[in-house]
Amino acid sequence: MAERRKGSRVPAKELPLLLRKFKVDLGTGELLISFTVDANERGISLSVPIHIYKVKNYAITLYSMDESFSIEDEIVYIKGISPEESRISIMFSSTSSGLEKFLELLKSAI
Repeated sequence: MAERRKGSRVPAKELPLLLRKFKVDLGTGELLISFTVDANERGISLSVPIHIYKVKNYAITLYSMDESFSIEDEIVYIKGISPEESRISIMFSSTSSGLEKFLELLKSAI
């Protein structure tokens, strides 16, 4: 994954508050609260409260906590952290909806 998402990653603690936590929909309609691990202009890694084997759909929608924007894309990496938690990574495509707002917020941290 590192080769696919080159560039320095900004740790969550250095990101604007709006990029540190998201509501995520993994295609089930159920919203889970996720916490950002790190991000850059090409993608984001999140910790989500779901076991790796329960993720059946790699399409994902991230909703900002204030619901001011959302991003739809696909999970490119997933790793089980514990029976109740997984780390997922999303590599944004240039056509990801909502990406403009994300990049605008990210610029303040870079």
